[in-house]
Amino acid sequence: MSHEARRPRERARCRLRRQGVAGRVLDALCAAAREQEADRMLLEVAADNAAAIAFYDAHGFTTISRRTGYYRGGVDALVMQLELQEDR
Repeated sequence: MSHEARRPRERARCRLRRQGVAGRVLDALCAAAREQEADRMLLEVAADNAAAIAFYDAHGFTTISRRTGYYRGGVDALVMQLELQEDR
C-alpha cells in the first residue's frame, strides 16, 4: 500500500517571500512525512504560477499530471510530486 503526504494549501505573505521561510517549512513537512513513512509528497500548483513552479522544481518536485480548469477562472493545476523514500 502506498503512503502519501499532501502539502497544505498556503501562500507566502509578501513580507516573508525570498527569505527562505517556505523552503524551511517544505523541508520540515517532507521530513515529517518521511518519519511517517510516506512514499511521496503531492501538491497542486496553478499552471500560471511560474514562481511557485520554479520553487517546487528547485526542491526536486516533478510534474506528474494536469487538472484542467481546477482553479477559479478556469486555470489549470499542475500536480507535482516529490519521491520521499527512494530506497523502497
